[in-house]
Amino acid sequence: MRITAGLVITTFLAFSATTTAPMANPDEEAVAGALVLLGIAALAHNEHHYREGYAPQNTAQTADFERGYRDGLHGYDYDSAHSSVDYGHGYDAGHAERANRRVSQRQESEGPNVPPIAMQGCAKTVATNFGVGTHDVHITRTVQRGPNDFLVEAAVGHDYMTCVMGDGGQVVEVTGGRMQ
Repeated sequence: MRITAGLVITTFLAFSATTTAPMANPDEEAVAGALVLLGIAALAHNEHHYREGYAPQNTAQTADFERGYRDGLHGYDYDSAHSSVDYGHGYDAGHAERANRRVSQRQESEGPNVPPIAMQGCAKTVATNFGVGTHDVHITRTVQRGPNDFLVEAAVGHDYMTCVMGDGGQVVEVTGGRMQ
C-alpha cells in the first residue's frame, strides 16, 4: 500500500476534526495524534514488502497478504486450504524477509571480515534512502575489493542497494539493486 497525498490529507483532516471538537481534552488529543502517526508509519513500513506492480486493493486483500507475510516470516507451513493470490504474495514476501534476516545474523562475507563500521554506514544510508529505521535494513552480502574498499549489499523488504564503503565507514558510492 503506497502512502498517497490523498491518504495523508484525509488522515490529517480526520485528526484535525477530532482535535477541534469542543469536548476534546489533552489526553484524547495525544492518543488521536499517536494513532495517526502509527497508522502512517505502518503504511510506510509495509510498502517495501510488496513486489513492483503488486499492492492489495482493499482491506480483505491486505489482511490476506499480512496473514501470508506472518506465516512466511515465522517459518510456518503454507496454508493451502485458506490461501489466495494475496496470501501467496504475502507468504513469499515473509519468506524472503526471513531469509534476509538469517543471512544478516550470520553476516557472511567473502574474503577478510568487513569492518562493522562499514556495514553500519551502509545500513544508515540505505535506511535514509528508503525512509525506514536501521532495524529494517538487513546486510545480505559483503565483499572486500581492496585493502580499504568494501562492497556491502543491504535489503529492505524486496528492495536492495549496494554500497561501496571505505574502512572508516565513509560511503564512496551507492547503487540500487543487488551486488553484481
